[in-house]
Amino acid sequence: MALESVTNIDDLNASNPVVGDPVSEGDDHIRNIKTALTTDFPNIGGVMSATHTELNALYGVTAGTVAASKALVVDSSSKLNTINVDNIDLDGNTISTTDTNGDLLIAPNGTGDVDFDACSIMIDTTQGIKDAGGDEYIIFTESSTPVNYIGVHNADSASGPAVAAEGSDSNINLNLIPKGSGKVDVQGGFMTSETTTLSGAGAIPITGSIAEWTTTGAQAGTLADGVEGQHLFIILKTDGGNGTLTPSNAGGYTTITFSDAGDSVHLLFTNGNWYIVGQGGLTTGPLSA
Repeated sequence: MALESVTNIDDLNASNPVVGDPVSEGDDHIRNIKTALTTDFPNIGGVMSATHTELNALYGVTAGTVAASKALVVDSSSKLNTINVDNIDLDGNTISTTDTNGDLLIAPNGTGDVDFDACSIMIDTTQGIKDAGGDEYIIFTESSTPVNYIGVHNADSASGPAVAAEGSDSNINLNLIPKGSGKVDVQGGFMTSETTTLSGAGAIPITGSIAEWTTTGAQAGTLADGVEGQHLFIILKTDGGNGTLTPSNAGGYTTITFSDAGDSVHLLFTNGNWYIVGQGGLTTGPLSA
């Protein structure tokens, strides 16, 4: 008698039953086949439409991997480790092109945007943003230990957008640096907005670009050294008496006398001195030996 013990399909012996086996054992062989099929295919609840070629496409595929001419099978986390679509390679957190010097094109449909949700865009140093022809708009260069940066702000109606120096330092310059003999070309009106005040005698503030002086009698003012390239506009806002200004270091003069409201002077600090660039309303002249 040739009757095997069967749980799975690979327990079946294709040679059974053999010639001469009793006909009465035929039902046992049929039960073996049913046992193997229901054990190995427990979730088949309908008609299988896949062909043998389609089923064979799954052969040899490990979950989470992609094989040539094979089906895609995700792992237990519903993911693939790497996939190549045409010339685009998806591997972990990296999307790259396999073409030599190949561009990576992200093209939303219609008016759709590329939306970087709650995250920053990282650009390697000396890389930047280019136009459609591959020419540079902006190139970014990283410093050794950066803590300060540029902030760009849009604005509501009736207000202008802003480009600001920002970062962890308390006081940060905003540098505009031409190349070679190029200049900083400010098109349209140039406006200074930081205004400080002094009432009575004392030191003219140099922390702003405009200093307004109010005299309450004939009074003396002092002016400390600035920083190289600093411009300072001083105006006598209210005339309570002549104001005589003596800089710590003056280029070609000793004092400047303000006698009437509206008298003003434009100074530039360079080479260790405050130099007079322009004046207004100083009827007796700004220079006094």
